[in-house]
Amino acid sequence: MPKVRKTVIPSMRILLKPLAVMLLCSGVLSLIWIRTRVMEIRYEIGELEKSRTELLTEQKRLISHKNRLSSPARIAMRASRLGLTLPDRSNVYMVRYDTRVVRVKNGKRIPGGSPKL
Repeated sequence: MPKVRKTVIPSMRILLKPLAVMLLCSGVLSLIWIRTRVMEIRYEIGELEKSRTELLTEQKRLISHKNRLSSPARIAMRASRLGLTLPDRSNVYMVRYDTRVVRVKNGKRIPGGSPKL
Protein backbone atom coordinates (compact mmCIF):
# COMPACT_ATOMS: atom_id res chain seq x y z
CA MET A 1 0.00 0.00 0.00
CA PRO A 2 1.47 3.32 -1.01
CA LYS A 3 1.91 6.04 1.60
CA VAL A 4 -0.35 9.00 1.28
CA ARG A 5 1.43 12.19 1.87
CA LYS A 6 -0.54 14.86 3.66
CA THR A 7 0.08 18.27 2.29
CA VAL A 8 -1.43 21.53 3.19
CA ILE A 9 -3.21 23.18 0.39
CA PRO A 10 -1.35 26.34 -0.63
CA SER A 11 -4.47 28.47 -0.09
CA MET A 12 -4.61 27.22 3.50
CA ARG A 13 -1.03 28.38 4.09
CA ILE A 14 -1.97 31.81 2.92
CA LEU A 15 -4.77 31.88 5.52
CA LEU A 16 -2.79 30.35 8.39
CA LYS A 17 0.04 32.89 8.44
CA PRO A 18 -2.17 35.99 8.89
CA LEU A 19 -4.31 34.09 11.37
CA ALA A 20 -1.24 33.17 13.43
CA VAL A 21 -0.01 36.78 13.30
CA MET A 22 -3.45 38.06 14.37
CA LEU A 23 -3.59 35.58 17.27
CA LEU A 24 -0.10 36.57 18.38
CA CYS A 25 -0.92 40.28 18.21
CA SER A 26 -4.22 39.85 20.07
CA GLY A 27 -2.41 37.85 22.78
CA VAL A 28 0.22 40.57 23.19
CA LEU A 29 -2.45 43.28 23.30
CA SER A 30 -4.42 41.27 25.87
CA LEU A 31 -1.34 40.97 28.09
CA ILE A 32 -0.69 44.71 27.81
CA TRP A 33 -4.32 45.48 28.69
CA ILE A 34 -4.23 43.10 31.69
CA ARG A 35 -1.03 44.66 33.04
CA THR A 36 -2.43 48.16 32.56
CA ARG A 37 -5.61 47.20 34.38
CA VAL A 38 -3.61 45.66 37.25
CA MET A 39 -1.65 48.91 37.62
CA GLU A 40 -4.87 50.95 37.65
CA ILE A 41 -6.34 48.72 40.35
CA ARG A 42 -3.14 48.96 42.42
CA TYR A 43 -3.36 52.75 42.19
CA GLU A 44 -7.02 52.67 43.28
CA ILE A 45 -6.13 50.39 46.22
CA GLY A 46 -3.39 52.83 47.28
CA GLU A 47 -5.82 55.74 47.16
CA LEU A 48 -8.43 53.80 49.15
CA GLU A 49 -5.86 52.80 51.79
CA LYS A 50 -4.79 56.44 52.12
CA SER A 51 -8.42 57.51 52.48
CA ARG A 52 -9.05 54.75 55.04
CA THR A 53 -6.06 55.88 57.11
CA GLU A 54 -7.29 59.49 57.06
CA LEU A 55 -10.81 58.41 58.04
CA LEU A 56 -9.52 56.27 60.91
CA THR A 57 -7.48 59.21 62.18
CA GLU A 58 -10.55 61.45 61.96
CA GLN A 59 -12.65 58.83 63.76
CA LYS A 60 -10.13 58.63 66.62
CA ARG A 61 -10.09 62.42 66.89
CA LEU A 62 -13.89 62.60 66.98
CA ILE A 63 -14.14 59.84 69.61
CA SER A 64 -11.63 61.67 71.76
CA HIS A 65 -13.56 64.93 71.32
CA LYS A 66 -16.86 63.21 72.20
CA ASN A 67 -15.35 61.63 75.30
CA ARG A 68 -13.95 64.98 76.41
CA LEU A 69 -17.30 66.72 75.90
CA SER A 70 -19.32 64.03 77.69
CA SER A 71 -17.06 63.57 80.70
CA PRO A 72 -18.96 63.84 84.01
CA ALA A 73 -16.53 66.44 85.36
CA ARG A 74 -17.06 68.71 82.36
CA ILE A 75 -20.84 68.30 82.51
CA ALA A 76 -20.82 69.16 86.25
CA MET A 77 -18.66 72.22 85.59
CA ARG A 78 -20.99 73.43 82.80
CA ALA A 79 -24.05 72.81 84.96
CA SER A 80 -22.60 74.85 87.83
CA ARG A 81 -21.79 77.71 85.42
CA LEU A 82 -25.41 77.69 84.25
CA GLY A 83 -26.67 77.66 87.84
CA LEU A 84 -28.11 74.16 87.68
CA THR A 85 -28.28 72.18 90.91
CA LEU A 86 -29.48 68.75 91.92
CA PRO A 87 -33.20 68.72 92.78
CA ASP A 88 -34.51 68.19 96.28
CA ARG A 89 -35.58 64.55 96.67
CA SER A 90 -39.04 65.62 97.78
CA ASN A 91 -39.56 67.21 94.37
CA VAL A 92 -38.60 64.17 92.32
CA TYR A 93 -41.39 62.30 90.52
CA MET A 94 -41.03 59.26 88.37
CA VAL A 95 -43.61 58.78 85.63
CA ARG A 96 -43.94 55.21 84.47
CA TYR A 97 -44.83 54.16 80.98
CA ASP A 98 -48.39 53.33 82.11
CA THR A 99 -48.73 57.01 83.22
CA ARG A 100 -48.95 56.25 86.94
CA VAL A 101 -47.18 58.89 88.99
CA VAL A 102 -44.83 57.63 91.67
CA ARG A 103 -43.51 60.00 94.30
CA VAL A 104 -40.05 59.40 95.74
CA LYS A 105 -39.59 60.36 99.38
CA ASN A 106 -36.39 59.66 101.31
CA GLY A 107 -35.23 57.32 98.55
CA LYS A 108 -38.44 55.23 98.68
CA ARG A 109 -41.18 55.13 96.09
CA ILE A 110 -44.64 56.04 97.24
CA PRO A 111 -47.30 54.95 94.72
CA GLY A 112 -50.25 57.20 94.04
CA GLY A 113 -48.57 60.48 94.82
CA SER A 114 -49.67 63.44 92.80
CA PRO A 115 -47.24 66.06 91.59
CA LYS A 116 -47.61 69.59 92.87
CA LEU A 117 -47.54 71.96 89.95
